[in-house]
Amino acid sequence: MPGPEIGSAGSGPLWGYRSLFGLMAAAVVGAVLLEVAWVGASGQRQAGDQIPWVNLGVLAVLLPAVAGRRWVLTGRESLGRRVAAIVAEIEPATVDRLEDLADSEQSELLVAGSATSRYHRAACVLAQHKPFTPAERAAHEGAGRRPCEMCRP
Repeated sequence: MPGPEIGSAGSGPLWGYRSLFGLMAAAVVGAVLLEVAWVGASGQRQAGDQIPWVNLGVLAVLLPAVAGRRWVLTGRESLGRRVAAIVAEIEPATVDRLEDLADSEQSELLVAGSATSRYHRAACVLAQHKPFTPAERAAHEGAGRRPCEMCRP
């Protein structure tokens, strides 16, 4: 059974195997360069003769650090694309539903998100274009939410 496609918007790892291989290669090359710099510097008696080896050691440390930063930024970019794809699928249905609630006679229903601490009127500016679900005041208060200080439901 084949696994999820790498780099797809829905599932699979955030990083591809090529990116992981690049990070590992940079770490190995950095370790080898650091060893070479250590051995080279230890064979020199004068501090001035050790400077080129110290420079090589700094490069050996920076190489994997830069590769790691690039690897993390690649993962962030991939995650951002996934989030945008998910939001694009979810948001239109939720926004239309909330706008319908705000325009209808059911505008007395109050809305809130599952992880929010306040509940709002459906027409509240702070609730517009957010994936909030409607419920009665008692349900929101039972969940420990407080009323919005802007729309004062």
